[in-house]
Amino acid sequence: LQSPVQPTPSHNGPQPVQQHSTGMDSLERLGRHQRTQRCRLRRLPTQLDIMSEPKGQILPGSEFGDLLTSVARRCETIVEIGTWRGQGSTLCISKGLERPTQRFWTIEQDLSCWNEARRAYSDPRIRFINSNAIAVFDELPPQLDMVLFDGHDEQTDGEFDLLFPRLRIAALDDTRERKNRRQRTMLSDLGWKILGDNQTDRNGWSIFERP
Repeated sequence: LQSPVQPTPSHNGPQPVQQHSTGMDSLERLGRHQRTQRCRLRRLPTQLDIMSEPKGQILPGSEFGDLLTSVARRCETIVEIGTWRGQGSTLCISKGLERPTQRFWTIEQDLSCWNEARRAYSDPRIRFINSNAIAVFDELPPQLDMVLFDGHDEQTDGEFDLLFPRLRIAALDDTRERKNRRQRTMLSDLGWKILGDNQTDRNGWSIFERP
């Protein structure tokens, strides 16, 4: 008797073991691809947030920003300590410059921020100063209609004390922080008129006018 003829394995398709291995590889690749896509989707908002991050915290359209614009309209001499990049409070105050006689000094210690800010403006009424604020106080007018104190936390107390006799209006940012907590308490105790005050917006802010 002849032995039964064994079927010859076909070379047209993968062997069962190979098929199992290839299927697992495909599943692993699919899983890696899906995880990568999920990671990209999770990262995308963060990247967009960074790209669209506003270059200033006190912005036009905000309560504080619009009040700075309004108060600036009735001031002739204005000083800002802490320009940063010039697109926040600097922009808000500049929108209140409506007369040729108005003057606005804005002071920033960081050279790169100062350069970025000054390149964004061409108004001759605005002077951008790259310096420690206290070092240039003698260059400012003897009477200041408004000063925005928004510089370094550890320097603001000294800046405020030196300019206090010359102030008519004091705008304070970060009043719930070390920067201007003391100044807000002091002006409130002295009975200065409150033009605006919001301690729940960002780190708090206030604007006071000498009575």
